[in-house]
This record gives sequence, structure tokens and C-alpha cells, in this order.
Amino acid sequence: GLSAFTSSAQISTGTKFIGGNVGYNSSTSNYTLNNPSIPIEDREKEYTRREFSISPQAGVFVADNLAVGASIGFSSGKDTRPSYYPTAPSAYNEVSKTNSFSIAPFVRYYYLPVETFGFYGQLSAGYSSTRARSSSDTPTPMSEKTTSNGVFAGITPALVFFPISKLGLELTCGSLGYGRTKSTTTSSQPNSIATDYKHSHFGANFGLSFLTLGASYY
Repeated sequence: GLSAFTSSAQISTGTKFIGGNVGYNSSTSNYTLNNPSIPIEDREKEYTRREFSISPQAGVFVADNLAVGASIGFSSGKDTRPSYYPTAPSAYNEVSKTNSFSIAPFVRYYYLPVETFGFYGQLSAGYSSTRARSSSDTPTPMSEKTTSNGVFAGITPALVFFPISKLGLELTCGSLGYGRTKSTTTSSQPNSIATDYKHSHFGANFGLSFLTLGASYY
């Protein structure tokens, strides 16, 4: 059923929830290109990064405070960075755009010291697909396209607050995880050859730059 809490601050077996997370990251860095062949007014450049993500999810409690479910995710990002080419006496911009999709089942356990506030830890694993394209505005423009597919697993801690009994507000600021991807990159440059590569990583990413806010209805 949808009745969420007992007197001992547990979320009861059979409770269902739907919700998700929304995140936005933005950063700016300033660069100075100390090359005498570049006009002074063109030496100061900015590197900007913008990323938006959304991840709807749904689950059901198979035991008190223990839920299983699945989430899907989508993210879109854009990087703009300065570049310099020795044959061109000026600074130019390189722009990269990335779109990613993922799907992941998860297991989540809650600890609620009181009925209105608590924590949960989420273990998830899934599949991801990414498409990226980069281009430059140099006198001889070039572009690259990268297609990536991979698998991942991670542990995400979160705070959860219940302003009313069936609405949970969730706050996360990073995760501990492992991922492995295989990518193929092609270039518009004449006579270029597609490049295949594999990448794996393990690490912890925590901090305000990974802050996401979500909500679920129980």
C-alpha cells in the first residue's frame, strides 16, 4: 500500500515510490595565452562548462526500509575552451557537446532516526550510452564524433527529509563508483582513421559540484 510510516519510523513493506533527481553544474576558468603573436585583446580567454541532468526513478519496498527499483538518466553538457594553433596568429574556441543516457536497477536501504528525517544508501548498477561531438572555429574547421557504451556500478549516500508523510526530499552530493566504457572516435580531418579505446575507472566523487536535489512520492 501507500501508507508510508509506522510509529517506529520505518517505511513499511509494500510501500511504492516514484521520483527522481535533477542536477546542474556550471564552472568557468580564465586562461591567459602568453604568445606575442596573439593580439593582447585576444590573450584572455574563458573555459566554461555547463551540464544538466535528470534521472526519474521508481521502486517498491520488499521489506521494512529496504526498497528495490530502477532509474533512467539523461544528461546534456557543453564545454567551450580556448585553443591556439601555431599557424594561426589568434586564439580560437573549441566547443564540445555531450548527450548521455543510462538505465540502472538499484537497491536502497533507509535509516530514519525520526519520522521526518533520515538517510539512505543506494547500490546501483547499469548501462550507459554517450554521444559526443567537438568542433572548432579555426580557419580550417575540424570536428570529431565519439560514441561510447559502458557499464557502471556505484554507492550513493543521501539525506532525506519528509515535510509531509508521503513526500520525501532527497539530497546527494556525489558517489563512490566503478565504470568501464568502450569508445570509437572519428574525425572530419582528411585521411583520418577511426580510433577505438577502452577506459575503466574507480573513485569517489563528492562535493558541492556534484550536488543534486530530488523528490519522491511514497
